Amino acid sequence: MSSKSLIAVDNLDISSSVDAGFFLIVIFPKNTSTQYSISVTISKLSKHYREGLIEGKLFHIAGFQQTNEDLSLAAGILKMVAGIKGAYAFLRGNLETELTPISNVLTCLKTSSFADNKAAYCQLPNALGVSILLPCRVISGFAYVLNKESIHSLKDQVQALSVSKGCDWCPNFNIENTKPL
Repeated sequence: MSSKSLIAVDNLDISSSVDAGFFLIVIFPKNTSTQYSISVTISKLSKHYREGLIEGKLFHIAGFQQTNEDLSLAAGILKMVAGIKGAYAFLRGNLETELTPISNVLTCLKTSSFADNKAAYCQLPNALGVSILLPCRVISGFAYVLNKESIHSLKDQVQALSVSKGCDWCPNFNIENTKPL
């Protein structure tokens, strides 16, 4: 498949899905997983569902918007198809092959929507090493890599950490919420 575009292969053209401006598009093949049927059923609940063939194999496409309902559906599907060969996603138009980090951030984002104050949910103090208020719950367990003696500012280090852990795209993530304590 390396010589073919991921956007248009055989009779499945996903360019309209990517161009439609969906926050997340999940693509996965027919497979033998025990969760296949439920994955397809949930995908069909998305705002945009298509299926088609790529090199003779059936693939499913589900497009999601940035609503609580869609985030919940997308997180569920990603958990079910994350380990399946040939499953991938477009997150804000960028191709992603590692689906578990996306699922983790979507789950966190959805959970934050239940908090009266999202900042109180998302922002956590770092208890180890550098005393800092972190802008993201997802990176809180990894803040031990931050170093006051680094040539890079703490904000730059936190932003780089968020990229490495895959949460920099979260709508709740705001690097300006990084504050020394």
